[in-house]
Amino acid sequence: MLFVLQTLEPIWWLAPILVVSVLVAFLYYRKQLFDRQRNKILLITLRAIGVASLLILMLEPILKFTQVKEEKPLLLVYNDVSESLVQDSSRSAQLKSKLNTWGGFEVQWNDFASIIAPSGDSISTRETNFQIINANIHALAKDNNVAAAIVLSDGIVNAGGSPIYPIHKTPVFTLGLGDPRSVPDVNVLHVLANRSVFKGNETLIEASIRLKKCKNIVQVELFDGDQRIAQRSLLPKGDNEVERIEFSIKPVGLGKHIYTVQATIQQKERNKTNNRRAVLINVEDNQKQVHILAHGAHPDIGAIKAALKPQKTFSVSMATLSEPIHPSDIYIVHGMPLNRLELNYVERLMRSKAPFWCIGTAQSRLAKWSSFSEGLQIKERGLSSNQSGAVADRAFTEFFVSPKSLKQIEQFPPLSSPYIKVEAGVKLKTLFTQKIGNVRSDIPLWSLYEKDGQRTAWLFGEGIWRWRMADFRKNKAWDYADELIVKTVQYLSSSTTKNGFISYPSTALLDEGQSVILSAEFTDETGTKINKYPVSATVKGENGFKKAIQFAPFQDIYRAAIGSMPPGKYTYQATLERNKPLKDQSFFVVQESNTEADERVANHSLLKKWSNNSKGLFSTSIDSLLLRIRNEVSMSPILTARNKSKSLLEFWPYLIFIVWCFSTEWFLRKYLGTY
Repeated sequence: MLFVLQTLEPIWWLAPILVVSVLVAFLYYRKQLFDRQRNKILLITLRAIGVASLLILMLEPILKFTQVKEEKPLLLVYNDVSESLVQDSSRSAQLKSKLNTWGGFEVQWNDFASIIAPSGDSISTRETNFQIINANIHALAKDNNVAAAIVLSDGIVNAGGSPIYPIHKTPVFTLGLGDPRSVPDVNVLHVLANRSVFKGNETLIEASIRLKKCKNIVQVELFDGDQRIAQRSLLPKGDNEVERIEFSIKPVGLGKHIYTVQATIQQKERNKTNNRRAVLINVEDNQKQVHILAHGAHPDIGAIKAALKPQKTFSVSMATLSEPIHPSDIYIVHGMPLNRLELNYVERLMRSKAPFWCIGTAQSRLAKWSSFSEGLQIKERGLSSNQSGAVADRAFTEFFVSPKSLKQIEQFPPLSSPYIKVEAGVKLKTLFTQKIGNVRSDIPLWSLYEKDGQRTAWLFGEGIWRWRMADFRKNKAWDYADELIVKTVQYLSSSTTKNGFISYPSTALLDEGQSVILSAEFTDETGTKINKYPVSATVKGENGFKKAIQFAPFQDIYRAAIGSMPPGKYTYQATLERNKPLKDQSFFVVQESNTEADERVANHSLLKKWSNNSKGLFSTSIDSLLLRIRNEVSMSPILTARNKSKSLLEFWPYLIFIVWCFSTEWFLRKYLGTY
């Protein structure tokens, strides 16, 4: 390395400095006497040089240098250590041995997979990224004499962009490792299913399976946990095809179930980790309990039960007041109240938040229901009854009933309606009014009413069983009559949202490396989501893992980001702190994910394109690769000249020179006897 001082920044100002320095030195020594004149001249010279040097230093001039450096050619070697490669360490050792005999150049050895690191350093081997090699070569070529790059790999890439269009001009020579020949492989690509399913409902699990070079029948099994519940057989029709199969299941038991699709391993199959894949399904109990209270058997009760039976979301039970009344989501009260016992129950029902459907008969004391709300007044006009047909109100919008259904129901037989008068104002949403004979009245027949979030339905008449019979007689089905019954109960069920606290992960089944996000919701008694209370959780995993986390408000819910977790099953209990703490438990599963294990067939065609586009060479032979490099790549050193600038204050020899000038002058002056 050679340094050449080019110049000191414009030197026109040196002349006055020298003049001033000589004048200062002369004035200092002009009256002093020396034995010899040359001693005086020497001291004046040292003093002038020292003063001039100090004055120059005060101006902070800039020195400019030219640095001439001989750079040896640099050969970059990148060795693939990813898990997709059954690494043959002898290949890299053989290459290193041959390169050491060349001499005259430098070799930089690197390992790469997901990142690049010096050879021997520990790195993650779960991904292969070729794009980082191009970027590394481009960065090094700016300041180094990079002659060529050698990449030892199997060509399997699963991260970053394509390397075949490099951003540098350095030739890349690729040494193909691994086996490019296809071998039998069964790969469960995807398993799709609904995240949640209601208890008692069937659902489908769909699996996509790639069959490559398979000659034998492939057995595909479905497991619920550790129990095998289904099996299918696949007969390969070609060398590379994707088959789609479906499993129809009916989950047993509530909660979260992990279903695993597993295919049999073929002979000579290298990759055995991609033969299974899992999916998680949450089995929920969506059934609403519908409890019918009546004096006894009645055709209307049978009609309601028959209409609700096909609906899997409703579970219907029946009792009389002489039996214990079970807690329920929805109540249907038929023909009550008649006596004091029934009146007490009616009053409790009205004070509760439970939705109910009151079906009034001529024997019912319907006026007692007026205490439910000041806005709802029912006045009895005797014990007689009317035969009332239905007249639809087309302006009804609480739920949709098709115009065809309304027209059909208007033609059904009349109901036996109590002789009453109903006053409720705009809060009473009436679907049908009564038609007595040929006279249309404003007396409600089928209505809905809501008070403080408690929904109710009112049918002032009995005999809806006749509607079902008439429907079947005319249409050979009960669709129109049943539609009205089902939609009325559905309207009531939509108000059964209970206050509570729930927590759940963003997804219950995550791949390794995927960020875990937990959410929580609190709904108060009015059905409003609130996130003003503190929420915390303790996550527990296998092998004693335990971590406490805090949730933060996010919009109208809570969220907590944990980050990535090691593979395994994790459970957690979230707690909402208020007067009475609320708790909820859930879990999530982090499954092992290794994209490197999904493909084991070497991709030498990618390496060929990469080398061709960079004017290098692909080969599976080390000798032929090195011979091509020696013949086509210049391995001569080059001289590089770089201009550098440096402040005189940073040039320490100059400071020593100033000290030497003044020290030598002082010593000589003392030695000559001058003070």
